Amino acid sequence: MKYTPHTCVCILVLSTLGSCGGKILRIEAESAKGNNPKRYRSNASNGEDVWLHRGAMLSFSFCLIRETNASINNVMFSNDGGADTCSVELNGVEVGEFESTAGSDGGLLWNVFKSSGSLGSSMTLESRWNTITLLVNFADDYGIEIDHIDVNIEDDEVNEDIFTCILPCLSDLPVVTAAAPGLTEGRAVQRSYSTQCAEEDNVDVAIFNTDVTKYEITASLPTYRSFLNLRDEDTRNCPFLTPIYWLYENVIVSPNIKSLTSNSSELFFGDKAAPEPYTITKIAVTFTLEGRKKGYIDSEIGSTLYMTMNSPDAPSDVVVSYSHRNGTIIEFSPVTFSDSLTSAVWNIPDFTWKEDLTNNIFVTVQSTALDQQLVNFRLERRYMGPDVVIPLYSSGRIVLEGIRVDFWWQAPETMELVRPSTGDTWNNIAYFRIYVSLPWSDGYSQVFVLYQDGNMRLLNPTPHGLDWTPFGTSVILGQTDVDDFRPAVSITKVEIEPEELTMKIIYSDGSSTDAKLVTSIEQTKLYVSNIDFKKSTTTHPFATFRSMYVQVGNTDSDSIVSDTSTTNPILGGDWTTINGTSFLLYRRCESKHLTQSPDIRLQVTETE
Repeated sequence: MKYTPHTCVCILVLSTLGSCGGKILRIEAESAKGNNPKRYRSNASNGEDVWLHRGAMLSFSFCLIRETNASINNVMFSNDGGADTCSVELNGVEVGEFESTAGSDGGLLWNVFKSSGSLGSSMTLESRWNTITLLVNFADDYGIEIDHIDVNIEDDEVNEDIFTCILPCLSDLPVVTAAAPGLTEGRAVQRSYSTQCAEEDNVDVAIFNTDVTKYEITASLPTYRSFLNLRDEDTRNCPFLTPIYWLYENVIVSPNIKSLTSNSSELFFGDKAAPEPYTITKIAVTFTLEGRKKGYIDSEIGSTLYMTMNSPDAPSDVVVSYSHRNGTIIEFSPVTFSDSLTSAVWNIPDFTWKEDLTNNIFVTVQSTALDQQLVNFRLERRYMGPDVVIPLYSSGRIVLEGIRVDFWWQAPETMELVRPSTGDTWNNIAYFRIYVSLPWSDGYSQVFVLYQDGNMRLLNPTPHGLDWTPFGTSVILGQTDVDDFRPAVSITKVEIEPEELTMKIIYSDGSSTDAKLVTSIEQTKLYVSNIDFKKSTTTHPFATFRSMYVQVGNTDSDSIVSDTSTTNPILGGDWTTINGTSFLLYRRCESKHLTQSPDIRLQVTETE
């Protein structure tokens, strides 16, 4: 593209303003490239503007992700001299013009900005590279100064990265077809919620079909093409990852201290009659913990209580006890704090606390000292050891591994793996994973993981030239409770023949399915058949998509399409139910989170 001396392409400084019809994106004129002079103006929205003369123009490109109505909401300008006339174009079509008012105040009017108001009506623009151009059609020798342009985009999903074309997005969207004619139509039901944590599976789409007897799940390379392979964890905005339940620091041990709070806990003080010269101070901490209802482990896993006191003038006898979920009070042996012992640790076992109900820790401190102080008093989730990998099978084609975890979120439930052809059995498995050999190297690619809670991760083989690519969107195999915050099933046993990649999955309610894994160069498929469900297929989904969406460009999926519907945003749209027999979760815009993680398609292939 050639540029004239008066042409500049804007690299935008944007701010997003509210609009009842979408979003108003503000373009700061001084962010334009080119030779047009910039002027410092204290009343300009960003402290400076651009000085233009007759025949000059500002032009910038912007991108959209779907056919969208756009309009010029406002142009802010200033003038100190004769009247000037400017016009604004969208994709080369003039949408309106405005005129500055003649007037002069010795140059002071350059810092008095005026509004053009909206220009023309909205235009329907395509999901491609679009342009806005401002032309100075007439101006006196002093010209005109442009502060910013406000553009109204009637699409709430458009953000700054999309608008400035930094974030590549698909123009040609995928089409999904039914596997065969005459299949019973099912539905996808929206159960997702918003999050700012990129490691939280907030996308929850339940798939129902009353007559399903066979279906298949396919993992394939992302529809978009990207050379990025971003795959690091992003735990920002993920507060649930902290191991500290509550913490109190530098607290005087005295019955006269008022109650204190920390997180979901409250610390109380009281006294108890004691023989001279001793005093007994009673301390109680009440707190709540979240557990399986919300997909957490805090109310189930054990914890560690830490206490550090200042060096007292006299020994202090400390007794710690707690209320168990079964209603009993468990008391630890006394600990004497002194100059030589100022810290102590108490380990509280798994399955002690209650979920969502009040838990209690009690402390009594007996001493003649009057200067006792809790320097640090806290309760933490206990240490969790690393996962233990159990080699189960290995050949020149397949590797099978079982994983035992220190504390599984559905504990004490576990999964048993059985190899029927040999009788081999492995117990206490939280999940297992399968690798296939790569034809272009001597390595293996992980393509399948199945967890005890039914969560199944599927991945196409690692493309040639990459070391590994990440999993992303997953599917829960089996009938979940659609109202659960973290949907799950309970798999008790999997019978697997690793070389044939066949499985029989058995659930705690007696349900079962067969599955077969098939890989090719570009995709991995899981064929599910012989479905025997024990719960109603009307009220319980047979599978559930799980994924992540923070905002466009930071997702594991951002769109859903079926064989009976066009693409919908996975979150933020107005859909609640999508009918169909085939459903695809994919990303139309490149993601900075798990960039090469696959698109996942679920396709019903047979119904009764």
